Amino acid sequence: MQIRFLLTILVLATSLPISVAAASDASALSASIEAELEAAATSFRLDVDCTDADAPRSLKVFKGTVAIWNRDRQVLLSQADSAELLRMLLDADFASFDARYGGRQKSDKEEAPLRVSCRIHLRLRDIERSSVQLLDGEQSDALVGLAGELLDHVEKHADDGITVSSLQDGLVKLANEVLAPEVLSLRLLWLPADGEDRSGYIFRVEGGDVSRQSYVPGESIGTEEKKRLKSCEAGKLIRVLNETRIWDMPTNVRQAGSTELDVSVLGHRKSVIGRSSFRATDDEARTAFAALLEGLDALPCQ
Repeated sequence: MQIRFLLTILVLATSLPISVAAASDASALSASIEAELEAAATSFRLDVDCTDADAPRSLKVFKGTVAIWNRDRQVLLSQADSAELLRMLLDADFASFDARYGGRQKSDKEEAPLRVSCRIHLRLRDIERSSVQLLDGEQSDALVGLAGELLDHVEKHADDGITVSSLQDGLVKLANEVLAPEVLSLRLLWLPADGEDRSGYIFRVEGGDVSRQSYVPGESIGTEEKKRLKSCEAGKLIRVLNETRIWDMPTNVRQAGSTELDVSVLGHRKSVIGRSSFRATDDEARTAFAALLEGLDALPCQ
């Protein structure tokens, strides 16, 4: 079994004409950006991915200040830098950008995914907006230009960023608060053993958010309950990952039920799979994996 995290795009229909609804959404987002700048809060999520003539570049910004550059480097942004990113979005009228530029109509028999050359996604005050440039068809100089400006602004700080040499190095730097919790990513799929009267679940930590949802393969997947990861929870999570030495665990562990765990920090990843069908695992590895799962289950704190 492989964990597949699917991106589901929901299209919500309203009684308003599309042009009127789009204009209203754009106005609301622009107003939110202006309010954020006036409040000097600049707490937003921004994702930018773009492939230009030289090479692909990527940027993730959490809470407006913690950035991940090219997936492997933490860059801390000043409030002035965060505000400048929002001003760029506002000045370019990003709120009015189309959701998609380019692409071509595919026949029913074609299954190849659409190829994306550039993408900007913003989440601010419960409002989300994405604009994507596809390789074929109409090209948006405005979208590509804005993406380039956003990437250029953060890239100039990249040399001062922090990288890690391994997952262990990353987790130690998280424990020592050299890295921000936002750079830690964890995904867990847990299913009970046959006959056990419990529901499975999917648990995620990413970008400083923690979420959980019930999961019964082939039957149902529950509503995702997401919230901010508390500082006490982040501390417990980092501590249990270090104490159980996740980086030293074998890839396959014999264990009742079915478990798939993936942990990553700035491009360094460890995956562990637990199955009752696997060959016997040494006691130390099974004990460490069980302790890790217990620690994750006991993560919530006041």
